[in-house]
Amino acid sequence: MAELLTVLQSSNGSFKSDLMQVFVARLKGDYSKPGASPGPSPADVMTSKLNQNVNTGACIFTATSPATTTTSTTFHDETDNANILQSQRVTDNQTTTTTTTTTTDTSTMTDNGTTPLILHPRDNSTTTTTATTTTDTDTNINANVNMNRVKPAPTVASPDVPDRNANVSEVAAILEEMRGELSETRRALLQQVTESTVDAHLATCSNTHKVVQEARARFLALKETGGLPDLSKLSLSASSMWQQFTSQMVPELMKCIKFCKMLPGFSELSMEDQMHLIKQGSFEVMITRFCMLVDHEKETMLDPTHQMCCPRHIVREMPMGQFLDGFFYIASKFNPIGLTDSEIGLFTAILILCPSRKNLTDAKVVAKIQTLYQQALFKLMKQNHTDYEARFTQLLGVVPMFRRINEEHSKALSAMKMQAPENFDKQFPPLHRELYDERT
Repeated sequence: MAELLTVLQSSNGSFKSDLMQVFVARLKGDYSKPGASPGPSPADVMTSKLNQNVNTGACIFTATSPATTTTSTTFHDETDNANILQSQRVTDNQTTTTTTTTTTDTSTMTDNGTTPLILHPRDNSTTTTTATTTTDTDTNINANVNMNRVKPAPTVASPDVPDRNANVSEVAAILEEMRGELSETRRALLQQVTESTVDAHLATCSNTHKVVQEARARFLALKETGGLPDLSKLSLSASSMWQQFTSQMVPELMKCIKFCKMLPGFSELSMEDQMHLIKQGSFEVMITRFCMLVDHEKETMLDPTHQMCCPRHIVREMPMGQFLDGFFYIASKFNPIGLTDSEIGLFTAILILCPSRKNLTDAKVVAKIQTLYQQALFKLMKQNHTDYEARFTQLLGVVPMFRRINEEHSKALSAMKMQAPENFDKQFPPLHRELYDERT
């Protein structure tokens, strides 16, 4: 994985944050094996940085509260698990005095819930504080409960229609548990995650709502004036469309990798885990972005450069056409949810930060980081939609389809490689082959 490793080792674009570094360091310390040293205390790290930066405003916490003049941050290990229900209870009880804000928060800094998918519907506002004490306890819970425990669809072209009744009680219970208060630390972390992820998405994704709408309007105008050729009568249309896709593979993959590096918490993971997450999850990010290219109602699809617009039957004639045809079904389920560009960015971050990927060394840490993004997405959807709970639940239902088409992509590439190895090497660039070769 030489090319991927080279890209990841470059420091360009990597996100760094004192608050996120302490959050991840705390998790790694909690999950270290008995007797192993977790490294420098996050309390010492954050306290030192706060003392150094509070007067300059460089730290995420700024001393602006009129209630206190003391600034300190301390992380402690919690030994009393009396408030943990069924060994899976996550609590976040906030206590405020005239000088400090004390937060009791188990293992993940998540809030009030029986599972780590804690998505508290609050306003998406920036908060500041001057003193925060956080207590963490490892509850050994699975933070990917709703993103991975749904039965995957058996095929791509015609997968099972999501069961509207699946996980209804589970999701309802989770949503009910989200209505507690968030600590100041948690709010600051969620704000940082949201803003940084949205910026990363907009900087690395060309398929935004505005760009795609403008492209479709351009093709519609050409069609009405007779300036658009009938692709169904062009013998090379399928081949031309496929060339447009393959020519954009490396640029799109590079954008995806850059997006990952810009995500808060991603660069704090080991290089091995970063590579596993990208190899196994980057195509799901690309699927999400390609869904924007599909008009499932008119059954047309734009190419990644927005220079061609092909009807569905032309897409089917392309190499891997039956596989690409599955995009229309995925888009028919994903696009109607009506996510904004910002929400799509957070959703793709959740897909990347999947703790169930193979061979992860810090799967629990990845799970806790993913929980932050799940909560940030829910908060943003609450801000943007009146029916945010229904939309979020609907969004959970399409995740298995993204997983399934990701698997089918690997199988399709393997089949092409076995049938025509020389043509496969010519059609797919090295980075693409490296990322999606199941043997590496």
